[in-house]
Amino acid sequence: MVVLVVPTGSASSASVRKCVVVASASGCGAVEVRELEGDAYVQLNPTRQPPGLVGEDGAVGAAGPAAVCRALASAELYPVGDIDACAAVDSLMEVSKKVALGDKAALAHVEAMLAGVDGVALDAQGAGGGGHASGFLLGARPTLADVFLAVDVQGLLSKGGVSEALSGWLARVAAAVPALGEIKAAVPGGAGGGGSAAMSAEEKAAAKEAKKAEKARLKAEKEAKQAATAAARGQKQAAAEAPTGLVYPADGSHLESPFGELGVVQSQVRSGRVYTSLEELPNKVGQAVWIRARVQRTRAKGATAFIVMRQRFETAQGCMFAGENGVTKDMVRFAGQLTTESVVDFEGEVAASTVDGCSVSNVELKIRHIYVVSKAGGNPPFLFEDAMRPEPVAVEGAGFQSADGDPMATVGLPLRLNHRFLDLRTPANLGIFRVHSQVGCLFREFLCAEDFTEIHTPKLISTASEGGSNVFALGYFDRKAYLAQSPQLYKQMAICGDFERVFEVAPVFRAENSNTHRHLTEFTGLDLEMIISEHYHEILDLLDRLMVHIFNGIEARCTRELKAFGEQHGFSFPSYNKDGPNLRIKYQEGIALLRGAGIEIGDLDDIDTTNEKLLGRLVKEKYGTDFYILTGFPAWLRPFYTMPDPENPDYSNSFDMFIRGEEICSGAQRVHDATLLAAQVEAKGVPVDQIQDYVDAFKLGAPPHGGAGLGLDRVVMYYLGLHNIRRSCLFPRDPARLAP
Repeated sequence: MVVLVVPTGSASSASVRKCVVVASASGCGAVEVRELEGDAYVQLNPTRQPPGLVGEDGAVGAAGPAAVCRALASAELYPVGDIDACAAVDSLMEVSKKVALGDKAALAHVEAMLAGVDGVALDAQGAGGGGHASGFLLGARPTLADVFLAVDVQGLLSKGGVSEALSGWLARVAAAVPALGEIKAAVPGGAGGGGSAAMSAEEKAAAKEAKKAEKARLKAEKEAKQAATAAARGQKQAAAEAPTGLVYPADGSHLESPFGELGVVQSQVRSGRVYTSLEELPNKVGQAVWIRARVQRTRAKGATAFIVMRQRFETAQGCMFAGENGVTKDMVRFAGQLTTESVVDFEGEVAASTVDGCSVSNVELKIRHIYVVSKAGGNPPFLFEDAMRPEPVAVEGAGFQSADGDPMATVGLPLRLNHRFLDLRTPANLGIFRVHSQVGCLFREFLCAEDFTEIHTPKLISTASEGGSNVFALGYFDRKAYLAQSPQLYKQMAICGDFERVFEVAPVFRAENSNTHRHLTEFTGLDLEMIISEHYHEILDLLDRLMVHIFNGIEARCTRELKAFGEQHGFSFPSYNKDGPNLRIKYQEGIALLRGAGIEIGDLDDIDTTNEKLLGRLVKEKYGTDFYILTGFPAWLRPFYTMPDPENPDYSNSFDMFIRGEEICSGAQRVHDATLLAAQVEAKGVPVDQIQDYVDAFKLGAPPHGGAGLGLDRVVMYYLGLHNIRRSCLFPRDPARLAP
């Protein structure tokens, strides 16, 4: 094969192009070279594409386009003389085809050309025309024809029988073109000519290795180009999918557009950017700030866009106007297409303004940059605005209506709980669980200040906690285990271990098939146990102060949360004595109050839920309080470890606490005498072998003690005046619900 580079226009023209022309026994083709420096960009001329000349990797025969261009660049070779490109190419192709096929006459023609002083005209064996011979001979420096004709002739050297004139010519070409080192290596006798035409074994090996290296280099170049092309294609695809046509780095430091998709934040960088909360905006007037918030709603029309952004309890307005602050119509259009609940970064200047419908009502953000951090997709199960509406009231014949009588959409509790993550975003629910958190914190801090020790008892146990049947059983290797109904027995064993005062905040499990407004199968228990000196009312004294601390703490710490809750559900503080002590009444007095209200109930009868609520209203009417303690419950209602009343064994040293007419706490003095405990166990029909470890703990002496257990979810529920405990439990569990 012969490869020749010739100009396709006049040599003096400023628009000269270079063409790599390939000729072989099977035909010819033209390859356009757009760049001669470095690796050339090569494109086949579609008018001259014989099959098989150019491989899939773009290589042109043994000397690929990249190698051709490097040779040209290093040797600065160009055609000599004023030549007719077409005639020259056609003539040379005829000769090179025959050379490639081993035609002796063609080879003799090449040698004849080399024999002349200025050369022999190609038209003697080619297309005719004469007068162009000097352009194809080895003169002061190699011509392009010399270089690329030598590539084919090189293949004949190993066969021997090549004249010294031809070998000498090859040596001179190789010496003049260092980039074609394999030609030089193939010349008999080295660069100076002479010697055997055949290469030595070492030379062949070196040439082979050089060829392999060149092939590897070309492959690496190809892979690099393919990778670059794939990357460019990927960027183009991402750009097509992005609303802005661009994808931005997470740090935002080199953004090329003021709006678009930020990309996935994968902890790539720490830019040092400071984000401002919405509640801080009134203090930032005239300043540029970054805000990360959810999109609550958007409104875009023409060249104007307004966005209501939300962070937990706060909402604020952002605005933009095309033509101001670098805002374009495309940016306004992008803002109008933001999906609600998307997490978005906003940058702009805070300006004083009067805004209706937002909690931050005296400023707004003049937006200059918008970047979507996390896009909300799909259709939400309910509208956020519907979830934030006040609880509707049932009106006969008119369905649910708002306070002013207008029909309104409602979101039922089951739907809320099925999509709890979305329901929790409402300010009212955020308020509920901030109060929930504070109740736990206040409980802990009070008891720690009272020298209590926090403990953690097991929830996997070998028997029912209190000998009852309302327990969850599960497989435990080769035997059964149970989920603890309470930490009661372990608290008492800790007292027997001289801890004196202990408490625990932990889950409690009750296998009660109760589908009521106040029962759960799993809830968070607030338990405490303490030694007493003489009377179980010592426990009541501490509990009274504890509840006052919790109630006062909620009011002091949760102003924003209670406000947000009240805006949706309505709220009034429960009435109680903030300085203590609070109301205590005996069980018998409670029964008397119910009888006075017309309820038929025996002295030792249980007060059911309906009568509990009634008693709460009666206590509020008589004593003016929502919080009270009922003491001295009938003994039959209490478990075996409850101390009997010394004056009347039909009753016990026990108590319950109530808020707004419903129970939040149950407690008692415990039996600490081993003999009395054994009698109680037998009287209640509890198998002693199931609680033997517990019973044995009292045989070596136990101090008088007592305690109580509160339901955290119930405390929050009744303090806030909620009507269903599932609203005050983060992810509630009841007989019908085990997910999410």
